[in-house]
Amino acid sequence: MKSIPDPKHYDIVPPDMNYRYFEALQAQPFERDNCAFSLVNASWLADCSLLAYCHPGFARMAYRLAGFEQFDFFQGTGTECMAAANQELLIISFRGTELKSFSALHELRSDLNILPVNFSQGGRVHAGFQKALDEIWDGELGLGRFIQQQIKDYPQRAIWMTGHSLGALWLTYVLLKRQRPPACICLVAREWVTMILCKAYNNGRYGG
Repeated sequence: MKSIPDPKHYDIVPPDMNYRYFEALQAQPFERDNCAFSLVNASWLADCSLLAYCHPGFARMAYRLAGFEQFDFFQGTGTECMAAANQELLIISFRGTELKSFSALHELRSDLNILPVNFSQGGRVHAGFQKALDEIWDGELGLGRFIQQQIKDYPQRAIWMTGHSLGALWLTYVLLKRQRPPACICLVAREWVTMILCKAYNNGRYGG
């Protein structure tokens, strides 16, 4: 199992392109059908959540070295998402607030746009967050259409999602947009770190 870096000697602040992504995980394949909490899956998805902060070119190479040949990147003004896949598994990871980039200003503006607005699937949600997600969700090349096409083209491939901090929020909005409960969901929280791991789809539907 991959060890947790000691914060006294290695302070991980994203984006981190010195961190060794997926190290020691090659011998422990992702458990795509395991809906119970798994340290193996948590390790994989934690790395995916951290990698989501990096430049897409760097992330594409890291995923390729880990056996994920397909890579797609979705970017809005302040919202980013990566999707990496092999024949068995698609992992969609949402980036959290990028403190080292000017995009943090756009994210702050989204944070302050707190008026509730009608949500397409019912109820009311935070206006700024909905607008920010719609930047990458809508359109022919958006994440929404991408997920639909992936389910159609690869009906037997499991889809997992993950996100750290604000990225975890985007994940929950996506689940609401899809209108069905996930097969499993796990919240990981330790000190300032909050991350959601979620098996969203399997065999073209929710619920495994």
